[in-house]
Amino acid sequence: MEYTAKEFEVVIQKLDPKFTITPNMNRQANNENKIGLNNIFYEGRNFDLPVVADVVKDTIDPNHRYTFPNGYAPRIWTSQEIVSRLEAFLVNLKSGKLDEDYKVDGDKDE
Repeated sequence: MEYTAKEFEVVIQKLDPKFTITPNMNRQANNENKIGLNNIFYEGRNFDLPVVADVVKDTIDPNHRYTFPNGYAPRIWTSQEIVSRLEAFLVNLKSGKLDEDYKVDGDKDE
């Protein structure tokens, strides 16, 4: 199965409704990339959470990649990989194991 970023947002909000997906304006689809990238925010804050592509797949596809300007082209994470990482994030958050350095960019509106 494949999800759009907005459809996948509904999936991750079942884990916690405080998760949102926001397009990364610096990583949109263009001539080199058929897909763009999106950020996952928690309570409006950008933590070090997985990047979500415009299309999220359930299974690993070695050709599902985003090419950065420097030529680096990592494989895009599957829905299960993203959900597993978000579940681990929530466990660490609720247990107080997140340190101050875990927050990357602060508030969404900054």
